[in-house]
Amino acid sequence: MDSYVAIQVRPGIHHFCVQWQGGNSPNGVALNVLHVSPGDVYYLVADNFNAVGILPAVLTLEVLDADEGKLLIAQSRRAVAHVKPLGK
Repeated sequence: MDSYVAIQVRPGIHHFCVQWQGGNSPNGVALNVLHVSPGDVYYLVADNFNAVGILPAVLTLEVLDADEGKLLIAQSRRAVAHVKPLGK
């Protein structure tokens, strides 16, 4: 993992979507849905999985447990998120 973004969201159901940018990018987008509880922290990781060198790679968006999330953040640099308006 190279970088991470941190965002605050209100409690409730949230739909997360990622699309890879740059060279050697996997196809499509990855989605995940979370029911966010007040005061809880959630860690999601986007990854491009390429089984045995077969292309195209598959983009995933998975929820991590807190220990793994904290470890990956400690090894990464913080990036700035840019919100894209819906429908564009």
